[in-house]
Amino acid sequence: MYYNEHMSAKASHWLRALRQIISQRLGLNFAGFTLGCFFFCMSLTPSLLPRPWLYQGLIGGIAFILGYGVGLFISWLSRKIFRREPSAKVKDVAWLLVAIVAPVAIGIYLIKSFGWQNNIRPLIGEQPNNVRNYWGVLAVSSLLGTFLLLVTRGLRWCDRFIRHYTDRWVPRTVSAVTALALTVLVLFGIFRGILYNGLVDFSNNVYSSSNTTTVNGVKQPMVNTRSGSPNSLVAWNSLGRQGRSFVAGGPTQSDLQKLSGQKPVQPVRVYVGVQSANTIKQRAALAVQELKRSGGFDRKVVNVVVPTGTGWMNPQLVDSLEYLYNGDTAQVGVQYSYLPS
Repeated sequence: MYYNEHMSAKASHWLRALRQIISQRLGLNFAGFTLGCFFFCMSLTPSLLPRPWLYQGLIGGIAFILGYGVGLFISWLSRKIFRREPSAKVKDVAWLLVAIVAPVAIGIYLIKSFGWQNNIRPLIGEQPNNVRNYWGVLAVSSLLGTFLLLVTRGLRWCDRFIRHYTDRWVPRTVSAVTALALTVLVLFGIFRGILYNGLVDFSNNVYSSSNTTTVNGVKQPMVNTRSGSPNSLVAWNSLGRQGRSFVAGGPTQSDLQKLSGQKPVQPVRVYVGVQSANTIKQRAALAVQELKRSGGFDRKVVNVVVPTGTGWMNPQLVDSLEYLYNGDTAQVGVQYSYLPS
């Protein structure tokens, strides 16, 4: 009996120590942390288009901090309504459960997400993800979530600091409004000057290098009806990763004839990459010139396709139109970015 009581006391001691480390030293809110982990897991669920690992990591970090904020609000509201706190024993057990369940759930969702994303990627001609990328997802999400949490705490401290000093000179209502306005200005400055610009610069460095690569098996077209061909006004190297796949892809003449039973026309595919001209105006003008050169305006259908952020053109969309008109089509796209939408 003494042994059982001793073990029970020891377990209670460790439970209390765990809760103190998490909730007091780290300053984490139970409801916020729990919902933050739940939101992170939900961010890993299947998407219509595959996500690069860096993009998924950023989404996961933002999802965590949103869930944490919702949890904080629920915790605050429950204290206002019920005006009581759970016992120390209940808190200890709750933190222990979260400390066990959260890592297991996150691990399961990361593994499942790897399979979900790799099921989608071949459908749009993308290479499968490497499983090592998902360590990157976890690292980016953790770093971003921690950073955003520290930013929100800094803003809360800033608000309290301003109120503390303005309360001495002005009425409390004016002090609260002043503190809120100044805190919002600080938040805007941080977001605009550090987060947004830093994120854009970092993403540019990552995705600009990807834009210079070419998908395996994609080769420069030799027919005059395609941009990037030897007689084209648009250089092959300037088309970008997705542009090269677009002009080199599509149904062959035998594919079109097999469906229609008639001799097909060679489809026109025009594409202008972000490196093909300096400004969007110049790229649009170059696309018009390229349509004229390739005879695009003489076709039965001229289809202007708006690519995604990376410059990707949906092959199911453009291919089906060429099948429908037996190749008597001209399709044109102008790349405006190489960042994910």
